[in-house]
Formats: sequence, C-alpha cells, structure tokens
Amino acid sequence: MFPYPDSIPWFIQFLANTCGLALCSGAVEKPSKYGMEYDDITLKTVDNVRLKAYICKQVPDEVARNSPTLLFYHANAGNMGHRLPIAQVFYKRFKWNVAMLSYRGYGLSEGSPNEEGMRIDAQTMLDYVKNDDILKDTRIIAFGQSIGGAVAIDLVSRNEDKACPRTDHREHIPEYFWSSETAITKIKYVPILFLSGSRDGLVPPQHMKTLYELAQTRKRWRPFLRGEHNDTAFQPGYYDTIEDFAETFCNIIIERDEKENVVEKIARMKEFIEMT
Repeated sequence: MFPYPDSIPWFIQFLANTCGLALCSGAVEKPSKYGMEYDDITLKTVDNVRLKAYICKQVPDEVARNSPTLLFYHANAGNMGHRLPIAQVFYKRFKWNVAMLSYRGYGLSEGSPNEEGMRIDAQTMLDYVKNDDILKDTRIIAFGQSIGGAVAIDLVSRNEDKACPRTDHREHIPEYFWSSETAITKIKYVPILFLSGSRDGLVPPQHMKTLYELAQTRKRWRPFLRGEHNDTAFQPGYYDTIEDFAETFCNIIIERDEKENVVEKIARMKEFIEMT
C-alpha cells in the first residue's frame, strides 16, 4: 500500500491512483484500503512468468457463486493497484466479483511487457477464474481500459463462449500493435459496450468508432463529450450506462445499495479537479 501521509486528501490519492501516478515507487495498493475482500495470489503463466493478481470475491461464498465476475484489464500506465478506485465501484455498487492482475513487467509481476506476453497474461487470469471452486460457473465480463481494451477484445475473440464483454477502449498505444480490427470481427454473439471519451488527446476517439463499426455482434456506443483519456470513468452516467447495458444485453440485474456513496465520491472528486 502506498504510504500516503495523512495530510493528503482522499480525492488527491484517488486522482494519483487512477491517472497512473505513484507517490512511492514499486508499491501496489491493496483492495483492503477500499473495503474489498480479496486474495493476493501469484499466477504462473504457461511460459513460466509469475504474475501478481487480486481476486476480490463477494461474501459469503454463496453470494460470490451467484454474482458475475469482472476481469479487469488495466491501462498502459500504472498497475492493478492504480485501478482499485474503479474496481471498488464494480465490487460495492454492482456487487460483482472482481479479478485483476498486473501484466508482466508491471507492478510486482515478473518479466517484461510485450504483446504476446500480455495475451498470455489475460488468458491466465481467465483460466484461473474458470477453475476456481467458487467462481468457475459465474458469468464472466471482460473490462479493459486503454490498452486493456485491446487485451479484452483479443481475449474474448479467442474465448467467446466464456464472456460478456464491455470495453472502455482506446486503440493503438504506441508501444504495442494490437490487431483489434481483426479480432473484433471474430466476436459473433457476445455483446460489446464501447465507452468513449470524446476529448481523448492521447488516442483519437475515431479509433474506437472504427472498432464499433467493425463489430458484428450486438453493441452499444456511448460517448462522453467531456471525457479525456484518464477521466472518462469519472463522467456522469458512466456507471449507469454499464448497469443498463448489463441488464439489457446480458440479463444481469444489479441491486442498488442506497447507502453506498462510491459514485458520489467520484463526482465530488471530478468537481474538485474542474475547479483547480
């Protein structure tokens, strides 16, 4: 866990995490900071790379068995710890299990990042979930941000019988050359949600629009006019859109906890950013 001084407000910590910044190099935050039950595990890939992962199951076990499982594939910057504030929304508001890992070369995982290795990493986490005694029969949802969107598309194109994906996707991060245009045409019946930040200055939104047009399955396009590369998940209506998609396209009903204030905290943090 990052050793944040008590004087740093929670919304600054949130921004640092979500934008891929670290106040302490080499550290990876823990889900317990966000009130999430979890197992800190090490996965071993077929090419003998050890990856760090968090498996956050709903409690008790019977609830976890009857809840969907979200596979969270993080962005190019940072590691799985930086995305915990977003994972918390899926865990607490949606009441979903969340499985997330740091790709090889990220966080505390071994190895060096490369496209084929990340493909193996994504498959390794899916295989783990499908063999877990509690999670093996749960509905699978693949969620990716930034380069994680390319990872999720590739994974589902090779495992279409196992997932109901949604992707917050920005294509062609410079270090990699994912052929998502080809992979997405292989998905024939799993529905896809495209969540696009219209002000993304790193990767043009037209890249995601092209993928949307190529997709041959049921699909939904949702632009966020004020969304930039690192803050689309903060935009009003982002999680409502995911919830509606899950219910409409995947028949996943989400029971709201009116006492949960995670999304309200995100909204306040966004307002603070806009005022500064």
